[in-house]
This record gives sequence, structure tokens and C-alpha cells, in this order.
Amino acid sequence: MESFLQELAAGMEETTATYENINENVNSLRSNSAVITEKLSENVNSCNSMYEMVQELNRDTNQATKETKDIYVTVKEEVDAALEKAKAVDKINYCY
Repeated sequence: MESFLQELAAGMEETTATYENINENVNSLRSNSAVITEKLSENVNSCNSMYEMVQELNRDTNQATKETKDIYVTVKEEVDAALEKAKAVDKINYCY
């Protein structure tokens, strides 16, 4: 009977040690999960900030493109008008 009780006590000690090991692993997983969650939150915030900067850059680029096109159109019209005037002067000069 004593041998049976010793085996039972040894089994209980082993069960307790296994439980403690499992408990430590669960606590470690919880801790690691909290760190991962925190890092993910930081990454989400960083991505949101980058997205806002990209949106602003996109707006600025579109505005700059529009302004550049407007300047091109204005300069082209002025050059075309100047060329027409130059042709008129050439015609006058040709006649004399």
C-alpha cells in the first residue's frame, strides 16, 4: 500500500509540475500577445499617418499638375499670338 501511495504522490507532483509549466506557458503567451497587440496598434497608427501624408502629397501633386498645365496653356497662347504677330510683320516687311 505504501508503494501505491508513493506512486500516487509522485504522480500528483508530476501533475502539479505539468500544471505549473502549462500555467507559465499560458502567462507567457498572454504577455507576448499583449506585446504583439501593442506593436500592431503602433503599426496601424503609423500606416494611418503615412496614408494621410500620401493623400496630402497626392492632392499637392494634382494641384501642381493643374497649375503647370494652366501655365503651359497660357504660355502656348502667348507664343502662338506672338508668332501670328511676327507673321503679320513679315507680311508687311515683304510688301515693302
